[in-house]
Amino acid sequence: MVKLMPNPALPSAAPVKIRKFDNRFNDVFVKFLFANEKQKEFLIDLLNAIFDERKQLCITERITDVTYADRELVSLNINEKGARLDVYVKTSQGQIIDVEFQSKVDESIITRDLFYFGKMFGAQLHQGASYDQALPIIVIDVLKENIFPEDEDYITFAGLTNLLTGKLVTKLEYIIFIEARKCVMLGESKNTRLIMWMNYLLSKSDQVIEALAKKDSIFQKVLDAERNFRGDTKMMDIYSINESLHSVNETLNIKVNSLENKNALLESEKASLESENASLKQEVAKAKLEEALKNAKNMLAKGLPRSLVKEITELSDSQLAALS
Repeated sequence: MVKLMPNPALPSAAPVKIRKFDNRFNDVFVKFLFANEKQKEFLIDLLNAIFDERKQLCITERITDVTYADRELVSLNINEKGARLDVYVKTSQGQIIDVEFQSKVDESIITRDLFYFGKMFGAQLHQGASYDQALPIIVIDVLKENIFPEDEDYITFAGLTNLLTGKLVTKLEYIIFIEARKCVMLGESKNTRLIMWMNYLLSKSDQVIEALAKKDSIFQKVLDAERNFRGDTKMMDIYSINESLHSVNETLNIKVNSLENKNALLESEKASLESENASLKQEVAKAKLEEALKNAKNMLAKGLPRSLVKEITELSDSQLAALS
């Protein structure tokens, strides 16, 4: 049961009780905020904020419009990653941009990005089209948690490069990782729009958001949009279900990982016991052979026939011959 609680920091026309809201990386909220045709200025502003930080590496123009791909924007399937937004950016350079908001550390995210890149690249080429007609694709991952802890920069650009020379092989593909927590931590002394956005997305304090809204018209609109979302019972129900599903999924993943670790430990112990058992068998076989050779030597010394000694000790002709 999700506890209902008042939120005095975000008043509405009529006082309402709303459910707990503390994760702006939630799939449902991300798509409400950024994949909404009426609110696309938010996504445009965020994209420009990202590219403004590294103009020399990517888009140098201002993005003036975006067009959303035709896809389901709200998914409650626990096995489906719902917070990926397909958007087409309108600039004279003609890039296609794919955006994902990720709230957990996911080691497979790079592989998944490459999969989506291939899918989007192939979708551009109708039958008979040449490859040089394909538009460049930029995949952007806005990450709540850090996945490159050793890197000092909060923006990581990845492209297809020559491993020997480090030179870029093609300009058709870029993957950009924005690590939100690192961005806020390392950008304390800065006041860029990207840092403002990351502060907003990570903040658990309504006062921080209200402070942003007071000094910036875009964030005032963001605050109004969020207020509408949090005051909408239906949207908050979907949000809460999504949070619960991800919580259950995380718990299941932890249990699965624990079982896999236990299984790996048991397999290791099994392999160790099998190895130890094989060694013991070898030692027993060696001891039996040595005893048989000793007995055979004594029998032969007492004049027993070789055929009888062979039958009693079960030694081979070559083993008996070696005793002579």
